[in-house]
Amino acid sequence: MIIQISELISFLPLLVLLFTVILLIIFISFYRHHLSVLIISILGLSISGLSLFLIDFNFLYINKFIIFDRSTIFYTSILIFTSITVCFASYNWLSNHNLNSEEFYILLLISVLGCMILILSNHMITFFLSMELMSLPIFGLIGYVINNKYSLNSSIKYIILSSVSSSFLLFSIAILYALFGNLNFIILGNILNDITLSEHIIFLLSMLMILVSISLKLSLFPFHLWTKDIFEGLSLPVSFYISTLVKFSILIAFLKLLFCIPLYYNREIFYLLYFFAFFSIIIGNIMALFENSIQKIIGYSSISHVGYAISIFISLKNFDLALETIGIYFISYILSSIGFFTIINHISNIYNIPSENYLSYYRGLFWKHPILSLCATFMVFSLLGIPLTVGFIGKFYILMLIINSKFYFLILSIIIGSVLSLYYYLRIIINFYLPISKSGQINNYKHNMKLFSFNNLLLFFLFLIIFIFGIYPKILIDYINLMYNI
Repeated sequence: MIIQISELISFLPLLVLLFTVILLIIFISFYRHHLSVLIISILGLSISGLSLFLIDFNFLYINKFIIFDRSTIFYTSILIFTSITVCFASYNWLSNHNLNSEEFYILLLISVLGCMILILSNHMITFFLSMELMSLPIFGLIGYVINNKYSLNSSIKYIILSSVSSSFLLFSIAILYALFGNLNFIILGNILNDITLSEHIIFLLSMLMILVSISLKLSLFPFHLWTKDIFEGLSLPVSFYISTLVKFSILIAFLKLLFCIPLYYNREIFYLLYFFAFFSIIIGNIMALFENSIQKIIGYSSISHVGYAISIFISLKNFDLALETIGIYFISYILSSIGFFTIINHISNIYNIPSENYLSYYRGLFWKHPILSLCATFMVFSLLGIPLTVGFIGKFYILMLIINSKFYFLILSIIIGSVLSLYYYLRIIINFYLPISKSGQINNYKHNMKLFSFNNLLLFFLFLIIFIFGIYPKILIDYINLMYNI
């Protein structure tokens, strides 16, 4: 079979990232140098991102296993940009630990490669294999600090969680193949459009197992109880990676599955997703209320944000508005999270803040770093959905979509969740502006590193983008419509 040039160019982002991983393995075998490995990783991700611009936006490439279109290119670019920020943050964190730091980037890039294939997947086998490629390196990333018992504990628990999730997914795939003899999303969708789903109990069972598998990975209610145990042993870069990029990739793949397989037309599956979304929004925010560790707050708040995303997915009957809402919400959440995470990670590194990252450690930050504190406040406002930020546009679109879909209980859950999140996000902000404690971390520790210039550049860019999209969202809306051909 002859491969066309346009098809080969479509695979360039994957091939570049794979080549970067191989190059890192060879480089580390002969020479260990932390900064050089960081530079190679950043260059590999950057070239992979730039290669997306070589792809013809009017060219749609679909084969049995993957699909390239405007939306997948759009989401892949978000994935690559966020991965670059994780690499920079990891460099600062690893510099403060007496570890062999270079292998961390290999694990990270392999996991990112899995995320990228997951976004492109068009087949249940690709979906499963990319999920495993994404998850396996995370075991090492979580337990990378081998002398930290909490990290090893979290890694073991995540291995068990992933094994259970993979078992459910693999068994559901076997049932689908036994029923229909095909696992391609589009072909399955064509088959299922011609039959009555409620008459196929075995099919419903397989769909339920897929939902259980995905819910375990996304920590949706009632499969959220692992969040506290795992996030207590995570470093800030890994906690950010899992709560944003990993969940973002799974959500995109799940969305493509919903596009092709009409689960939302089936009453049983629809109400189950409705139940997951409603309680995830409320329970995630309630559990975050009682936490004092930033990692755990990030973990629990990600449960509620995934609940918001699922509420969009079950509103796909308003197709164009739902697509627009998905793009806007994902961009607003990722940009706001990157900004907040960059500041917290930077402060925790320059003041040697312990891995627990309790809120009290950041008390009085404003009096030492007023600009960083104001930027962090702005990012938190965006996560809350305060006006003049892109987060407000995302929340507004979700409410508008759900009101149009007449899901009144979901409207109630979003209002309650927003009020609850206001409390624990404001706790973070208030700690910044309290007087500096004499025994506090910021007062007692001197800087052990200079402000990394990339942080300044990234924060300025994010602040500008979030503010511009907040006051003039038409730029973002037009771009989303272009990606989805709306």
